[in-house]
This record gives sequence, C-alpha cells and structure tokens, in this order.
Amino acid sequence: MKYSLSVTINAMITLFILLHKYSKIVLDEGYGSYPLKKIRIPGVILMCKTSVVEDNATFREMIKEILHSRFPTMKIEEEPDGSGLFRKMDAFHPNIVFMDIRLPGENGLELTKKIKAIYPDVTVVILTSYDLPEYRQAALQSKADHFVSKDSQTSGFLALVESICPA
Repeated sequence: MKYSLSVTINAMITLFILLHKYSKIVLDEGYGSYPLKKIRIPGVILMCKTSVVEDNATFREMIKEILHSRFPTMKIEEEPDGSGLFRKMDAFHPNIVFMDIRLPGENGLELTKKIKAIYPDVTVVILTSYDLPEYRQAALQSKADHFVSKDSQTSGFLALVESICPA
C-alpha cells in the first residue's frame, strides 16, 4: 500500500506532537550526552527504583508483591534496618524510600533526616503501624514527604506511588 508524501508527513507530525505532549526531556549534563526523551504513558510507570526499609520480612515481601503487581518493571531493593542503607542508596539511586519508623538500631525518622540531607530529591514515605498525631508531626519534622499507615488501602498506596515515580 502506497502512502502519499503529505499523509506520511502528517503522520510524522502527529507522532511528534504526541511524543512531545506525553514526555519530558532529561539532560544528562554530567556526561555531556544529548537529551534523553522519556515517554509518559498515562497510568504506566516506565522506570522507578524503590527501597523498602522494614524490619518485618513478611511486610517487606508484601510491599514488593503489591508494587510488582501494578508496576512490573519497578526495581526494588530491601533493607531490614539502616545499617547498609546508604551504601545501597549510593549504588542503587532510588526514587522512593519506604521507611518504617521502628527499626533495630537507628530509627526510621533519624534515617529519614539523613536521607533528605544527602539525597534531597529522593521521596521518603513513612510507613507505620502507629498512625498517631505525634508520629505524623515527627515525620514532618524529619522532612518525610508522605506518611502512610500500614493498614491503609492498597489503591491509595498505589496511587501515591504512581504520583511520585517519574515516567
């Protein structure tokens, strides 16, 4: 089937407009490379890295399963406490850190303060079983970006993740 030149040009212009509308340009100035185009398809996360800092292995696994059920390409690192967190963050570069408050060793609020001081662009979501006003206030003072109760609905949790992750 032959297409006329004008049909082909119109198709290319339409494709360009759609790519421009649903994308953003990311410049990698550190290496001097040309702009990389990331395409945003509504409802789909193309790349997101997540760290889950939680001492309860069962809950960590549940969070991973929930995230992978909705975002199969999401890369997830786990950390049972804060001991190796910063080494992993230096290598992994997560977009989101899900942080439990009560951890063995250093608590999640202190770790959150350190994360935000070193990696201000990383989104920290406090996940806790203790949905108390004093914990919410402490999370806010630690510069956490979000505070989520562990018993909150999965749909709300996934909507939060989708609003945070770059596409």
